[in-house]
Amino acid sequence: MKAAALAKRFVFDPNFRPRLTSVEDATAALLQLAPRTFLVTPSFPGETSALLGCATAAEAAAKLRGLGAVNVAVTCGAEGIQLEGEGQDSTWIHSIPAPAVVDQTGAGDAFVGTLTARMVLGDTCPVAARYGAAAASLVVGGKGGTGFIPTLEQTRAHAGASGLSPEGVQPSHA
Repeated sequence: MKAAALAKRFVFDPNFRPRLTSVEDATAALLQLAPRTFLVTPSFPGETSALLGCATAAEAAAKLRGLGAVNVAVTCGAEGIQLEGEGQDSTWIHSIPAPAVVDQTGAGDAFVGTLTARMVLGDTCPVAARYGAAAASLVVGGKGGTGFIPTLEQTRAHAGASGLSPEGVQPSHA
């Protein structure tokens, strides 16, 4: 809570793990932090269903925006990402197929880290999310969370090789 109060751009990835905390405590933390976030990145269906009671990623994104989060990126695994944000329409970002899958550890962290960095550097949320999706799909080709960490050049090339430029976003299909 203190970090959220002090930060100018607080980013929160709920990363809910039932073996570490209760649904009630995790829900309370999310509801308390959402209004203070520049970006919140829950996963669907795991976190959004358990913590927000939402049946769709679009519903979860809208609910978090309604609570005051500036930007929301609901990750939907290999399907893609549902975005809601300041000055943008609800947007669906398709995932980018991984060239190889060895270990999924660290994919979410690569997504959130790349998304955050690109937004801080001035990219729009949809463009930044596209880069995040590309980075995450490359990370799963390595073993463990540190098996492969792509450079920006590798991430850009992978996003372009997927057939859609990072700017290739579309209105939500939710």
